[in-house]
Amino acid sequence: HTLASRNNLAGAYQAAGRLSAAIPLFEQSLNDSTRILGPHHPDTLTTRNNLASAYQAAGSLSAAIPLLEQSLNHSTRILGPDHPRSLATRNNLADAYRAAGIIEDAEKLFETPSDSEDEQDGTEEDPEQESGD
Repeated sequence: HTLASRNNLAGAYQAAGRLSAAIPLFEQSLNDSTRILGPHHPDTLTTRNNLASAYQAAGSLSAAIPLLEQSLNHSTRILGPDHPRSLATRNNLADAYRAAGIIEDAEKLFETPSDSEDEQDGTEEDPEQESGD
């Protein structure tokens, strides 16, 4: 419960705009969660994303992006590419890339996994087309 409480407190600080208080708590939460639960535990993935979000809000994309890349790697491998947490992490990383001016990588991530597959196999459907007429 201590891990979750600290993470929640850090989130409250971040929501209040108190990033200088939030970031150290998120960092401590991530260290403890990694040590206690392991680097691949869903709670650790969430804490890593929260810390990355705080870094991004503070303008530290160089700290946020590696955390998000690591989170996406772990989340996709453990939960699958279509899991809501994986999709959220993918979106967060794409947004961080966009903010950092890494537009090509951002665009690749903003595509949904099914969009990429459809383009590759040539079966993309016209969203304007209605069926059943």
